[in-house]
Amino acid sequence: MVLVVDFDGTLVKENSSRLLENLLIKRTKIPGLLFLGLGKMLRYKGDFRRYMILNFFVKRHGKKNLIESMKKVAEQLTVREQFKNKEFIVLSSGLAPIIKHTIKINNLKALKIYASELIIHDKKVKIKELTLKDKRKILEKLVDKYHNITYYTDDIKEAVRLKLKGVEVICIS
Repeated sequence: MVLVVDFDGTLVKENSSRLLENLLIKRTKIPGLLFLGLGKMLRYKGDFRRYMILNFFVKRHGKKNLIESMKKVAEQLTVREQFKNKEFIVLSSGLAPIIKHTIKINNLKALKIYASELIIHDKKVKIKELTLKDKRKILEKLVDKYHNITYYTDDIKEAVRLKLKGVEVICIS
């Protein structure tokens, strides 16, 4: 049986994207409500807000400061005890740099990490989001390879949408 875990709210108790947004807003001294309000006005979810904040921050402070900020967020995260000392695969829409640093500093046994990737070029940030559709395709491939897997998530909607033959989905809070 192979363990596959979501990151935010599952492998770690906190939401790393929200922590990163809050940290970048403080460091940039921009009104966070501006981004929240604009996102709601335009009916965008957190991904758009995250995209805007990351771009604004990188334009003002550069890639190096963003990387340092992501490391600082990773250092604030609390890994759930049930995943310590176990091998697992991460399957998350969270940002790969935060996830990778969290795995490293906590000496976790991640076999593979599937996550949203950041592409930073000329002070512009692009995010290659790992969508629910992507997660489903990856889970299907993992079932083909390992036959039976257990997927842990904190999102009940995701738990329902990712029920597949060969996948036991466990929703934790």
